[in-house]
Amino acid sequence: MELVYGTYTPSRSTIAFWASRFRAGRTSLEDEERTGRPVDQGSVEAVRDCTNEERGFSVQEISKITTVPVASVHGILTERLELKKFMRRWVPHRLTNEQKSQRATLSRELLKCLESMTRTQLGHIITGDESWFRLSYDRSGVWASLRTPNNLCFV
Repeated sequence: MELVYGTYTPSRSTIAFWASRFRAGRTSLEDEERTGRPVDQGSVEAVRDCTNEERGFSVQEISKITTVPVASVHGILTERLELKKFMRRWVPHRLTNEQKSQRATLSRELLKCLESMTRTQLGHIITGDESWFRLSYDRSGVWASLRTPNNLCFV
């Protein structure tokens, strides 16, 4: 087994454990359903109301508003309400010539803006992957149903 799996080879005790489980009648490698702490229906309603009021709230904001723990809020959003956070802005990887030209124009405008900033103001800019972004705390995504058609546009 070590020749095939290398460092990922399970230990003898793990193999013995699973062998005994299969001899006892287990037929699947998938995890069995486990009962966890039940989610209070009031918490589900509070989270639903919060997302209906403002789709852009983060999990942390919903947690503060509803006093439901962050992990529970995330579970309610994704499992109970079947919501997913969709980002509002999408940058295509394959740009047309017009889009490239527009990016170049915007980059020149940003460069002029950066050149006029003081050293202190420059400290408020975050960089990553050769991209420059002005630091702001606007909401960057919205919670939407997993059944939302792919052609929806979020503004």
